[in-house]
Amino acid sequence: MKLKSPYVESVRNLNKTQIPLVKALWSLGEKYLDSNSIPKEKRRFGFHIPPFTSVDHLHLHCFVLPFNDLIREHKYRVSTRDRSRYVKGWGWFIDVSQAIHVLERGGSIRVSPC
Repeated sequence: MKLKSPYVESVRNLNKTQIPLVKALWSLGEKYLDSNSIPKEKRRFGFHIPPFTSVDHLHLHCFVLPFNDLIREHKYRVSTRDRSRYVKGWGWFIDVSQAIHVLERGGSIRVSPC
């Protein structure tokens, strides 16, 4: 699915003013998984953080859990710290709710904790 918007190279280039774009991407993913009757607790949405990306434009990954292999489980692991699911720890994948939380605070998304 595509959402018409200005070009954004990656999640690292997002700022607070682009939270509506992130939420629109998330909403599209939710609608798609709703149309396939995927339970909410089996969903994961997020972004790869450069340099660990395969394409050079912002795109949201939408997954149905559980993953069927350890490689995917590791590749799309949501890293947290401070026992809060909204505070990102070290990792090259950020959950969409973590990304929104970082941007709301005026922060930038990176591989290190943010």
